Amino acid sequence: MESEDVKHWADQLKEKIIKEREEKERYVFNCGMSISGMMHIGNLRGELLIPSSIAKIFESTEKKVDFKGVYYTQDRFKARDGQVQNFENPEDAKKYKGWRLIDVPDPKDCHENWVEHFNSKNDPFLSKFGIEVDPITTTEFYRMEETKSLVKGFLKERNRVRKILNQYRERNPYPEGWIPFDPLCKKCRRIDSTESIDLDFKEERVKYKCNSCGSEGWSSIENGKLAWRLEWSALWEILEVDFEPFGKDHATPGGSRDSCVKLSKEFGLNYPSGFPFNWVYWKKDGNIKEMTSSGNVGMTAEDFLEIAEPEVLNYLYISTKPMKEIYFNPLELPTYTRRFDRAEAVYFDEKEARTEKRGMNMKRNYELAVKEVPDKKPLRVPYGTCAFVAQLAEKEDRLLELTKKTGQIPDTVSGKDKGAILNRIKRAGKWIKKFNPEQHVIKVQENVLDVKDRLSEEQKEVLRKLREDLEEKQWKPDELQNRIYQFKEEYGISAGEVFQAVYLAVLGKKSGPRAGQLIKAVGQDKVVKILNGI
Repeated sequence: MESEDVKHWADQLKEKIIKEREEKERYVFNCGMSISGMMHIGNLRGELLIPSSIAKIFESTEKKVDFKGVYYTQDRFKARDGQVQNFENPEDAKKYKGWRLIDVPDPKDCHENWVEHFNSKNDPFLSKFGIEVDPITTTEFYRMEETKSLVKGFLKERNRVRKILNQYRERNPYPEGWIPFDPLCKKCRRIDSTESIDLDFKEERVKYKCNSCGSEGWSSIENGKLAWRLEWSALWEILEVDFEPFGKDHATPGGSRDSCVKLSKEFGLNYPSGFPFNWVYWKKDGNIKEMTSSGNVGMTAEDFLEIAEPEVLNYLYISTKPMKEIYFNPLELPTYTRRFDRAEAVYFDEKEARTEKRGMNMKRNYELAVKEVPDKKPLRVPYGTCAFVAQLAEKEDRLLELTKKTGQIPDTVSGKDKGAILNRIKRAGKWIKKFNPEQHVIKVQENVLDVKDRLSEEQKEVLRKLREDLEEKQWKPDELQNRIYQFKEEYGISAGEVFQAVYLAVLGKKSGPRAGQLIKAVGQDKVVKILNGI
C-alpha cells in the first residue's frame, strides 16, 4: 500500500545523513554482500537500491556520491545443500567446505571461480536498475597497505579489542589470549578451522594451527581475515564510509552494529550513518521462504529482467518502507506492474490518486524508481493483456495487431513506444512459460461442445445472443464488455454467471482476461464459429 507521509522516507534519510555526517561536497556510500551463491533480487532492495536512491537525491543537489560495493570473498564456503547442488557432483563438492569463497571453483566451469560465476548473474545487470556501484572484494581489500596497517593495529591491541567486544558477549566471552584473526591454512586451504597462535608484525603474518588437517604454519595477513566485527569497522575506516544500510538482524540494540560502532569510537575510527532494512521473502506455491544466496531461494536480476521491466521491481521496493517486509510472489507480476503503471499515470497527471498526500508519494516513488524520468508518459499496455496476447501470436507485427484489437493502443504508435510494448509482451510471454500462472494461461477452444454440459440454459441463451450480436457488427472492446454485462439483466442471472459462460465457451475455464478484449484479440469471426455449436 502506498504511504501517505508528506515527506518521503528517502528524503528523510538524506536529511539524517547530512545531520550525522555534516554537509560536504563528496560522500561515500557502501553496501556489503557475501557471494555465498545466487545473487537474488532480495539483495537489490537493501544493499543496493536504498543507497542508490539516496545517492540520486544527493546528486540532484550537485553533491558527489561514490557508491562502493564490498563483496565478502574471504568468507568461508559453508558447503550447504543449496551450495553444493550447483555442482555436477554435490557430494564431491563438500570437499570445499571451509575454503575462502574466492578459492572455490566455478561449479559450471565457465568462469575463473565461484565468485565470478555468481557475480556474472548480477553485476552486468545492475545498471538496468539504475544502480552504479564501484565493487571491491575483501580479497582486494586485505591486499591494501592501509588495511594491513589497521589489521596490525587491531592485533597489537587485541586485549583491548577483546574487552570492548566482550561487553556485548556476556554469555560467550572471548578468552584471554584470543587473536581476532582467521588465517588461511596452506595445506587444506580452509579458513574456518584455523586458530591463530602467534604474530609476526614485521613479516605481516600469523602463525596458526589447523583443527581440520592438524598442520601448523605461518599465513600472510592478506590471505586471511579479521574477525567479522573488526572487519566491518576496518572497512568503514579504510573506505571512509559516510552511509551504509544494514539488515534488520544487525539492528537490535546492543547487537552487532552497536558493537562495531563502539569499537570504532574507542579506536578513534570512522563509522557511518546507518539505516536498517527488512528482508524480501520468496512466496511461491503457497510457501514463504526467506530469499537466500546459499540456499538458491529467489531469482536473479537477470531472471527478473527476462519477465519484467527493472523499474517495476524498483517501484515495489521504493514504495515500501524499508523496515516493512516484502513477500515477492512471481505470480503477482501483473499487480506489481499495474502499481508502477498507475504511479506513472499519476506522475504525468493522467490519473488522480485517492488523496493529495498519496499522490505526492506516488510521484516521488516514481521519480526514484525510474532510471531517468521521460519527457512524456510512455504508452503502456497492462501486463495481463500482454500475457494473453503473447499466447496468441509470435511475430511482432501480429502481436501489435492483436494489441490494437484489444483497444489498448491506437492505430499509430511511435517507434519508441512500439519497442517498449513489444518488450513487455515478450517478457509476459516468458513469464507465462516459466511460471504457468493458471489465471493467465489461455487455450482457445475449437468449439463449445466440450463445455456444453457445464452451462445452464440461461447461459446458453446468453451465448446464442452474443453470437448474434457479434455477427451484426464489429464492436469496440469496451463497448463489447458493456454489452456482455447487460445480459445479466436480460436473462436474469448474475454478472459472474454471464462472464463464466463466455470464458467457458472461448477458453474452457471459468475465468480469463477482460471478455471484450479477449473476444477482439481472438477475433469476432473465430468466436462466432466457437459459439455455433451452442
